[in-house]
Amino acid sequence: MLEQMLSVEYAPHNVYCYSLDRKADKKFKERIRALSLCFPTNVFVADVEYNVYSSGKNVSRSHLSCLEELNKRKEDWKYVVLLQNHDLPLRTNAELVRIFKAYNGTNDIATKHIIKTSVDKSLDWSLKEKAYPPNVKELYHTKSLNLITLTRAAVNFVLKELNVYPFIDQLEKSRYGMDEVLYSTLNSNLPDFPGGFTTECLKNQNKIVSSMGRYVIWRTHGKQTNRCMSDYLRHDVCVYGVEDLPHIARARLQFYLNKMMPSFDYGAIFCWLSTLTARRLSREIDINEKYYQQLPHKTFK
Repeated sequence: MLEQMLSVEYAPHNVYCYSLDRKADKKFKERIRALSLCFPTNVFVADVEYNVYSSGKNVSRSHLSCLEELNKRKEDWKYVVLLQNHDLPLRTNAELVRIFKAYNGTNDIATKHIIKTSVDKSLDWSLKEKAYPPNVKELYHTKSLNLITLTRAAVNFVLKELNVYPFIDQLEKSRYGMDEVLYSTLNSNLPDFPGGFTTECLKNQNKIVSSMGRYVIWRTHGKQTNRCMSDYLRHDVCVYGVEDLPHIARARLQFYLNKMMPSFDYGAIFCWLSTLTARRLSREIDINEKYYQQLPHKTFK
């Protein structure tokens, strides 16, 4: 499936990084590295591997291993999208380029209330010895999906101006969902964070701000949603089948969709990626740039 995704998304001016789970099958790792050798100029595998868990542990470290490599490269990339397993493109590369131009330096990261298991409130979050900017005295933790879009300036700020590893160490003392907290909290709390947002809407008006990264259908309040036509969920998230393709085709605002799994319905994956390929070859671009320019995190900037 990764080969198919790369064939649909590939553009010579893009750069692609794969971060491998240390626990992954040896043969799988060999195949991913072999794939990168076919595109030596812009497809590579991060050198460092971590044991990544569904709780969120080591997800941030794994992403950082790619970001550190990407930031060393000479290509003039402007945005990076952090993906996970079972994220498939919903947009063509040309459409994403248009959207990111409309964003004009804004990060696509949600600002929402955290879940109780993602931050241990008994710990000291006063930022002592955390190497954050001195004008930030305390954090108001927020969360986003872990599929986020960062500007290169934001990536450079994280890697060069901050020491995020003590923060990650402390987050990973939590039980679940800690990977959703790091970038949202930095993006909404640090005044100098490039392309960032604010916590004021959430704290003062209880208004959440969503990101546009992922089209996902959740089970709500313990009940099955009638929008999940496949009638199959994994971790309370709909796993799309061919029955879901009509509403997926109408979901033209988000960047990626989650989840499709080859072990459940490979036909759905094949059909959707074929549809996206046809759109790419036809050079069809169907976006409303004004919509993205008027999003809260864009207008705040």
